[in-house]
Amino acid sequence: MKQQKIAASVAAVLVLLILCLSVCTGCGHSAAAAGSITAERVEADAVAVVAGCHACSKTLNLTSTLVENTVFSALRRFGTVSVISVDGAPSLAAQDSFDIAEQYRHADARKLDRDVQTRTELLLMQIAALRADDPEVDTLEALRLAARSLSGAGADQTKAILVLDTGLSTCGLLNFTNNLLSAEPEAVVEQLKERNAVPELQGITVVWQQLGDVAAPQEPLSPALLQRLEAIWRGVVEAGGGSFVYAGELPLSGEADPALPAVTPVSLPAEAPIAFDAASADFSVPQFLTQEQVRFLPDSAAYADPAAAAAVIQPIADYLSATPDFRLLLVGTTAGDGDTDFARTLSANRAVKATLTSMGVDGGRILTLGLGSADPWHIAGVGTDSAAAEQNRKVVLLDAGSDTARSLLG
Repeated sequence: MKQQKIAASVAAVLVLLILCLSVCTGCGHSAAAAGSITAERVEADAVAVVAGCHACSKTLNLTSTLVENTVFSALRRFGTVSVISVDGAPSLAAQDSFDIAEQYRHADARKLDRDVQTRTELLLMQIAALRADDPEVDTLEALRLAARSLSGAGADQTKAILVLDTGLSTCGLLNFTNNLLSAEPEAVVEQLKERNAVPELQGITVVWQQLGDVAAPQEPLSPALLQRLEAIWRGVVEAGGGSFVYAGELPLSGEADPALPAVTPVSLPAEAPIAFDAASADFSVPQFLTQEQVRFLPDSAAYADPAAAAAVIQPIADYLSATPDFRLLLVGTTAGDGDTDFARTLSANRAVKATLTSMGVDGGRILTLGLGSADPWHIAGVGTDSAAAEQNRKVVLLDAGSDTARSLLG
């Protein structure tokens, strides 16, 4: 049934997909001698793409370089690509290979690239045409099927699974409607182990794009819940002997077709507001306002939720009003390891001084400093999209007369 729907939908998406992918044709793809798998690029001999076009999901970003390069690379290495459709009853929806005879593998590289690019576009067209057939989502079973589709690869071949799905499974053994986001990730994985339900992923790298990219009626996940969802799937993959890589590609702006079979929204556990206790804080040592407490929009000094940010910052304004001789240093920081003028300017603008002055605090008592990623508390090597990177997006509060503050200002 799914393959019939794919065939019926191919014509509808052909023009759009070729337009999206035409910019990639002739981009200088080449086959690598050895597999390489990162959050930005997957080069493997055998690849399974797990695609979840179902309700409660954002539109999948199939035009990302990660997806296109992953499919191209596997075919160009004369390998295989299989496609698993994610819904309540996952199934193998498509499969292709470029396993040509040895004497033809040394033909003109440009001709091989063109042939593989054509096959890549056709396979991506099939993925773009996928639509859920069955209600609900069983991502665990889809992952198991993906691993089985790679079982024919040789022991010396690199294997990878590229998951394009929210990860909020709503049926099967890993059913998040059972309040799993309130449980510790380790406990969830242990229950799967007890039931012998962990997929066999030995030697497979699972690269996950679109994790947590949900759409209405599913309530969005907070950063903390997204981190917990990632930890659960990372635990499942590693328990099965695989490696887990989180890829932070953005979804497309659209939402899933409302005619798709229903998916039960997952009730999210309530999270108490985070409060900053300025009255008991020791500002001679760094005090931190985290990204979770004061969320900024990407590449902006504007708050994602101004009212929530104001509620967190108000106790600091109250403290400053009650201690008129106190002077405060605010240090803004950013994620990533690059030290650029933009990062320093952005972090300076994020130092919440304007919010404090709007609350009646004398701006002359507040010093600001934008350090970008050059602050002494920076965690290096965690990128910009991981859960650890959130710790690098912060505002640091210090007594302006403390040794640490003078050192930073000096």
